[in-house]
Amino acid sequence: MSRCTTSTKFTRPTMANITGPERLVVARRRASLTQEGLRAKLKMTRRQYQRIESGRMSPESWEAMLAENRAIRALVESIEDLEAWERCFLSRERSGMTLKELAKKVKRSKVWVGEMEHGRARPDVLVDFWAGRN
Repeated sequence: MSRCTTSTKFTRPTMANITGPERLVVARRRASLTQEGLRAKLKMTRRQYQRIESGRMSPESWEAMLAENRAIRALVESIEDLEAWERCFLSRERSGMTLKELAKKVKRSKVWVGEMEHGRARPDVLVDFWAGRN
């Protein structure tokens, strides 16, 4: 997922507006896999996988890729709901903030934010932070 430094309207992630690539990231993280680990399982080149996960493909190309790759389709379709920590992770990604920037804003350590974004720490502070964003 790309980082942007320009200020854009923040859209809270929901099942209604989560993109295919975001679903893939959530599924990969739920499986405790790195990009490299999932890429190897799918037998793809690094460039192919990064292009898919980053969303740098047209909707038509995305649909064609899903039709051809049942493993990715299954991963994407396995996401039926988002946990609070996943919504917080996607919120940070959509906002373009780094872990360090978010940690500073919520007055927590970068390590704590990372732990929260992997579901290993309670996300209450971040849930409250993102709830206050427009």
